[in-house]
Amino acid sequence: MTGRWRLLADVGGTNVRFARSSQEQDISDVRTWPNDEFDCFDAALKAYLATLGVHEGFSSAVIAAAGPTTPDAIALTNNDWVVTLDGCRRVLGDDLMVRLMNDLEAVAYALPYLPSNQVDIIDAVGPPRQQVERMLAVNVGTGFGSAAIIKSAGRWVCCPAESGHMELAIRDGDERALVSALGYDSATFEDIMSGNGVRRVRSAVSDCTPGTTIGNANDTFDFAATDPVSKEVLRYFSVFLARATANLVLASTAWDGVYLCGSVATAWSKSADYTEFRRAFAGTGRMRHQLARTPIGLIRHELPAFVGLAHVDLPV
Repeated sequence: MTGRWRLLADVGGTNVRFARSSQEQDISDVRTWPNDEFDCFDAALKAYLATLGVHEGFSSAVIAAAGPTTPDAIALTNNDWVVTLDGCRRVLGDDLMVRLMNDLEAVAYALPYLPSNQVDIIDAVGPPRQQVERMLAVNVGTGFGSAAIIKSAGRWVCCPAESGHMELAIRDGDERALVSALGYDSATFEDIMSGNGVRRVRSAVSDCTPGTTIGNANDTFDFAATDPVSKEVLRYFSVFLARATANLVLASTAWDGVYLCGSVATAWSKSADYTEFRRAFAGTGRMRHQLARTPIGLIRHELPAFVGLAHVDLPV
């Protein structure tokens, strides 16, 4: 790579990923490691720099991590790492431009730039309008997160949220019984809609279904399985995901589309009944007609956060 380039980092609860991008926003030199190979983020950052060798043209770094973000630090929600601005500067140098952001903020910044063949519209509503102004990214994977992106004065501005910690709306006795079986008085989005959340729901539903064998609790949940427990878990997950995403769209008026990503969302999409999901998403409230027209998409790009990090308005 010649010319000036930017270092990109996407720090999740399970894996840490690095890449670099030129002034043309291309992405290269991608490396992924499990977090448990390193004691801290700074050690992973040093390891990545060592793989690059020559550093000519290195001018900035944008680092996204899965946790609450301040201008100076990000404490990961599902990992004991803390990414700090001071730590990054000790590794990268004091003169380098460094910016920290939430991981879903990075995905949201990618939405205007993802190729159409990397985004699937998952039901019959049709593609988004050409002139978009507000969109929403929702991740369901190791955790649950979201971020809205809004066009203001010709620029994209992102507003991340800690939506994984929002409380689920429970509407009937069956849902209350499920939450109680999970050991909660009330449940958050992430308690249900995350990798561990789905496994906990599976165990709770299985305990309510005598004679059903569902395998080891550490196995990855198979939404496509046809046994009664799996069907019930899929039903619960779909209803809660529809309800949660609809409320997030209403909170941000993201009428131009809500876009799902993450390992759990991708696995769910292969078995989901989109007609029923759309019905639950639109609901019966006063805004049901607007929600019924809101595009719902699935991001197929393997590394959407890098696309967003490469396009963040920052000197390269």
